[in-house]
Amino acid sequence: MDHHIKLGFKHIIVFAKSLSEIDEDTLTQVTTVYVDTFADDCVERTVNTLMPHMAGAWVYVGFNAEYLFFPFSSSRSVAELLAFHTEERRGSMLTYVVDLYAGDLNADPTGVNVDDAYLDRAGYYALARLDQRTRQPLERQLNFYGGLKWRYEEFVPYERRRIDRMALF
Repeated sequence: MDHHIKLGFKHIIVFAKSLSEIDEDTLTQVTTVYVDTFADDCVERTVNTLMPHMAGAWVYVGFNAEYLFFPFSSSRSVAELLAFHTEERRGSMLTYVVDLYAGDLNADPTGVNVDDAYLDRAGYYALARLDQRTRQPLERQLNFYGGLKWRYEEFVPYERRRIDRMALF
């Protein structure tokens, strides 16, 4: 949450089953809504319920342990990113989820080190998106896969294996 607060989001709503290990200072900067995050279609139902109340606003949907990074994010705010996309008349932004790892698990036993993150560059791939009617590949349309969702694919339902999604809309 701290990362997204620093990016400059005007308002952050956190949907969680519980937030017992989050420090009080962070909690004062977000609105917390307690929901059963393991319920079927929890994210879709929750976001769809809120959308009529957020007309005209950009919404970012991120999951636990995800960090939003974008070009020049170290020197520009999320407001600048969204202003650009609004000026370009774009209604959504395609994002990719990649798994980052700490380089030294002895120094970072949680496996997280944002300042010294490593990427498994061989563990990602794309497949052509198929036309639903003809089952033929669509031109310049790809579905992206990889990371932990690929490594543990036997535990991840097929419809949740893609790592590309519209996270900003």
